[in-house]
Amino acid sequence: MHMQELMEASCSSPSGNSALVLEDTETIEPKEASGTGKPFESYLEAIGFFHDKAKRTNKVFVGGLPGNLTEDEMKAFFETKGKVDAVSLMMDPVTKRHRGFGFVIFEDASVVDLLVEAHYITVNGKVVEIKKAKPRNEMFPEL
Repeated sequence: MHMQELMEASCSSPSGNSALVLEDTETIEPKEASGTGKPFESYLEAIGFFHDKAKRTNKVFVGGLPGNLTEDEMKAFFETKGKVDAVSLMMDPVTKRHRGFGFVIFEDASVVDLLVEAHYITVNGKVVEIKKAKPRNEMFPEL
């Protein structure tokens, strides 16, 4: 709508209440939608809907894992929650055993949201803690 048409618009309604009534003099031609092919969450992130990127992540921290758990077992367990892209157990270089925590990367960030909301789950008979993974520079700013 052009500025002149806005200025000519009526500023009162039949009921006496103030209202801006615009007269549309242009015809809008229908156009075919052209999507980006990205999921809706990507669109929301692109327009700044998520102000803090850490709020939408595909990676979780899992703490308190059983000492005998393998990466394959960990992946099999978390596959029951959603499609897993990768798992990693943090290993002690001296003992060659894992340190009781690891990370899981899911294909879908909504799985992360559900797990984080649960906060504690049981893996192979042991209660473990789930948190959103944070980048190292947030955990240790001096690095």
